[in-house]
Amino acid sequence: MRSAYRKIALFGIIAFGSAASAHIAPDPLSILGWAVFSICLVYALISTAIVGISKWRKQSRFWLVPSALCIAFLVSLPEAAKIGVYVGDWQFRRHLDEYVGIVDAVKKGTFPCGPKLTQIEVNNRPPHVNLVWAACCPDGSVTVDFYSITGVPLVHAGYLFRGGSQTNSCMMETMRLERRRWPYQRRITENWYRCSDQPGL
Repeated sequence: MRSAYRKIALFGIIAFGSAASAHIAPDPLSILGWAVFSICLVYALISTAIVGISKWRKQSRFWLVPSALCIAFLVSLPEAAKIGVYVGDWQFRRHLDEYVGIVDAVKKGTFPCGPKLTQIEVNNRPPHVNLVWAACCPDGSVTVDFYSITGVPLVHAGYLFRGGSQTNSCMMETMRLERRRWPYQRRITENWYRCSDQPGL
């Protein structure tokens, strides 16, 4: 049983940490660790339940504890995700001035853009930001997308700024395209959103 405790604790700690990390800044290692060690916990739950019923219950009154520990770690993973989201938002706010500086430059015309979302070349980007796209409407409304390339197929995340009117045809078309690209959008502050193509990120 002691060996089972050590393995379950190792699986659980890595799965918890990976789940939190994947929600801070998704990357292949954290997403892989989250998936693999969650599966390991499920396997450990099944195997310890079988061994517990067939062997451990004859030796100890604590034979259910290893299985219960697996369940506790699995149940805690959504909380790990929430912690990751909180830390990710905190990191974003720490670097908000860097994001705002780019948005202000777009508004001033430092990075020329039109009503269609186009990539702009930004040398000094905030942490974890790989690409920046922007659109500027004739009435002065702007939207700026900050992309993070995770290295994992079908998993993308980033931040989005929307400023000005959201009812003109230019901005509505941009928002339509963004909703296709970013199905999941969560407001952080008045004009800022956390965006992803997967739920929870």
